Amino acid sequence: MSGTKVTEQVGMRDLPHTYRPGQRTTEHWFGAPTRPSIPRGAPWPSVRNGDTLSVHIPEFTDSASGHWSFAETSGFGIGTRTPADGAGDSATAVLLREGERIFASDNGAWGDIEVPAGEADYRLDLTTSRISDDWRFGTGTRTSWTFASGTAATAALLPLLQVDYDVPVDERNAVGPERRHTLGLGVRMQDGMAAPDGVILKVESSYDDGGSWTTARVAHHGDNTFTATVERPSRVHGAAYVTLRVTATDAAGNSVRQTVDRAYLHRGAKQ
Repeated sequence: MSGTKVTEQVGMRDLPHTYRPGQRTTEHWFGAPTRPSIPRGAPWPSVRNGDTLSVHIPEFTDSASGHWSFAETSGFGIGTRTPADGAGDSATAVLLREGERIFASDNGAWGDIEVPAGEADYRLDLTTSRISDDWRFGTGTRTSWTFASGTAATAALLPLLQVDYDVPVDERNAVGPERRHTLGLGVRMQDGMAAPDGVILKVESSYDDGGSWTTARVAHHGDNTFTATVERPSRVHGAAYVTLRVTATDAAGNSVRQTVDRAYLHRGAKQ
């Protein structure tokens, strides 16, 4: 995959902002869940031009605020540790065309991919992991996008469904001890594309790192916004990490399935 990531800067980043004199504003950084996503306002769209897919998906985007970062070879980009030393991040991508793998990358889903001419169905898989002790949340993610694409005379935006999250976490990325809590979710295309039609959303949660799953009750509130009620299993009493698995499809056949390991913490039940 060609293309260059600017990864020498560590930590999350954001687009430049302009502030008025006396203006007060609040920003939240590293809010859960942190997962692969194309942030709103991203200056690098994912497009097809001719028979080249130019894909630009940061590995780690935080919730609500849309700050982003890339995989780092050491816990915070410090020193010379590598994933082989047990301290770094990883990001791998695989592209399938009509079910056949045509490309794989150890540099995530970032850069140009040459594909055969003509219309076809594609699936893009992006897998990340963070094994450093510095990271307790979003330790692994698995995201799969399916979409159709054909030869384009000019740059055409790729219909990659994006899921936005609004999780009621505190400054420690934890929700309260009540048995149930409600997530806000939104499904959209990248900037410049019409809103997806006929979106269907499924939300699942796991309190044992994916060993078992419970389907959340989802309510649709219009404009591709949803709420999902996540409930702690009766067998779980102490504080536990919540792993999320979200699947969204639209009427055009585009889909995304995203799993975030240890997305956030659910505090222990009240006694």
